[in-house]
Amino acid sequence: MACRHRNTQVAQHLLGAIESLDRQAFLEARGEDGFTPLYAACARGFEPVVQFLLNEGSNLEAKDETIGLTPLIAASAAGELQVVLLLLRRGADIEAMDNDHMTSLHYASFQGHHEVVTFMLDWVEREGLDRNAIVEAMDRFGKTPLCWACEAGHLEVAEVLLDAGANAKAADDHGFTLLHLASLNGH
Repeated sequence: MACRHRNTQVAQHLLGAIESLDRQAFLEARGEDGFTPLYAACARGFEPVVQFLLNEGSNLEAKDETIGLTPLIAASAAGELQVVLLLLRRGADIEAMDNDHMTSLHYASFQGHHEVVTFMLDWVEREGLDRNAIVEAMDRFGKTPLCWACEAGHLEVAEVLLDAGANAKAADDHGFTLLHLASLNGH
């Protein structure tokens, strides 16, 4: 609960009261929603709590129990740029996928968080990762991050992805092109 309400002092006090053998279990405990404390803090952008939990040893790649979202995916979907930066600096896997094979870039693109998308693409470049593989990653529906940006009508994100080399002729598993996806949703 402390991690959901931006209260680092309460989280510190609670962990201080737990014996060292139980600390990891406490850090990785899941609420009825299937979220760990780290996931909850990332999804809400509580950077000091995220920092604290990471310093205490929270699992950076723990997935939620519903659709397999990682803390990085949660922060990206919420547009929490500073938390995304913190997680990547701590070694979060930018290519991690949920159960539908969607990455943090898919989620940030679909939600229209162009600052997060731009930062992630710059991060990929700086780290020497395969930008094309990340930009062209397909989820289980055959959709790339660009497909999701077009479907949701996020022109600024689409432009960033196209500038990064995303395929303008992309189509999903149903043959819907970017123009189809945008048009079907009134964009």
